[in-house]
Parts: sequence; C-alpha cells; structure tokens
Amino acid sequence: ELQACQTLRQLQLPKEVRPQSWMSDIVDLHRDMVTATAPVLATDGHWIGADVAGMAAEAHLWRREFKEAAVAAKSRLDYVSKVMGGAVTW
Repeated sequence: ELQACQTLRQLQLPKEVRPQSWMSDIVDLHRDMVTATAPVLATDGHWIGADVAGMAAEAHLWRREFKEAAVAAKSRLDYVSKVMGGAVTW
C-alpha cells in the first residue's frame, strides 16, 4: 500500500491530471498507524512509519489541513531527531 501511494505521488504529471487518491490513501494509512491498538510501526520510531508520516504531512498540506500536517510532520521530525542523536530540533 505504501509503495502504491509513493508511485502515484511521484508521477511526473501536471497537478490537474495527477491521481489524487494517494492523498486519501496515505492519510488513512497514517491515521490507522497512529490509532491502532495492536503493535504497528511507530511513526516516530521506524523509518517506514516516519516515511508514512512525512507523506501524510504533505497530503494534509495539499488538502489545507494544517493542524493535521503539523502533527504528522512532528512525528517525522521526532524520528529524524532520534536517528541523528538529537541534532535536529523543532
């Protein structure tokens, strides 16, 4: 599912004709990862979860959902900060 979203997002087509389904798909995937009760990849603790959070932040921005974009971007930043030993700050 992540790979399909990445492929649709990276199509080199004008915005007007580019498939926008990747936005809904990635936002749904990110929401599922954040709200899951069973163990899943943490959006701030694993590179795949952080990648999903980064793409969700972009999708939220395109959809003008700024608060949700900030939350997703913070998850991505938290992961990068952990990997870089706290060298990156918000």
